[in-house]
Amino acid sequence: MKTPAHPSSEFEPPISNYAARILKALRRIIRAVDIDSKKLNQQHLVTGPQMVCLDCLYKYGAMTQSELAHRVDLGMSTITGIIDRLEARGRVTRTRSATDRRRIYVELTADGRRQATAPALLQQRLATALSELPATEQNCMAQTLEQIVELLDAAHLDASRNLFPEAHIIENGEHS
Repeated sequence: MKTPAHPSSEFEPPISNYAARILKALRRIIRAVDIDSKKLNQQHLVTGPQMVCLDCLYKYGAMTQSELAHRVDLGMSTITGIIDRLEARGRVTRTRSATDRRRIYVELTADGRRQATAPALLQQRLATALSELPATEQNCMAQTLEQIVELLDAAHLDASRNLFPEAHIIENGEHS
């Protein structure tokens, strides 16, 4: 008796050409994000989440760590680690409020401002490219990707607004 290449292959239906194309495209997207993240870290000594925080501080100015955590949709412990590393590299400073000593503001240094404007994040480049497509094509892509999210049973996962802290994404019919 011949054993299958993979133990479960005799029970799995063959993958259609469409499914193979979709899976290949998703793998390429995941790889592009990974490569971009590594390139960002190598060239600018900053991680994706650190860059998102720098970008948010650049766009909105000084704010408390909790405000920053809320804007980029990351947890306080994650933000604390990010700010610690950015402060150690001289990209941000923490300043205690003159009126309320309990409040500590995070703000960019001159180096942090330069860093925030240096590399174009992958999601910024994608957003620019998408904005040049007709609205109907953008809508079709969005619906298709949302359907893939549903098929993967991933709708419950946090999408993390931190891709575009300034964006107000239309979700559940709300728009702002």
